[in-house]
Amino acid sequence: MAAPCRARRFAFENFDGIGRERRADNGQAVDTSGRYPFAEGVKDFADAKELMTLLASSTQAHTCYAKKMTSFALQRDLVERDSSFVGMLAKVNASESIKELVVSLIKAPAFRVRERGNP
Repeated sequence: MAAPCRARRFAFENFDGIGRERRADNGQAVDTSGRYPFAEGVKDFADAKELMTLLASSTQAHTCYAKKMTSFALQRDLVERDSSFVGMLAKVNASESIKELVVSLIKAPAFRVRERGNP
C-alpha cells in the first residue's frame, strides 16, 4: 500500500490576503506546485490554474458537488437509495452544466414529493 500523498505547498500561495499576485513571501520564492490524491490517482499540478483544471475533470469533484447540491435541495441527508440519482446528476454536471444539474434535480420525484414520515 502506498504512503498517503501530502501536499507540502499551496496552489494559491502566489496570492496575498487581498488577492494580489506575488512572487515571494517573506523574501522566499513562492512555490505553487503540489500533488493531490484524486479518486483516479495522485496527480501533480504546477499552480492554481492546473489544480482547477484537474478538479474540473475529476469525477470525484463532480460527484461531491452533486451530493452537496442534492442534500441542500432535498433539505435532508442523503441515503443509500439516493446514490444512483446522485451518480446521474454528477454525470450531468460533468458533461452539461450546473444549470442542467439543477433542472434535472427539480424534475426528480424526490424533489417534488415528500415520502410519508420524512419531515
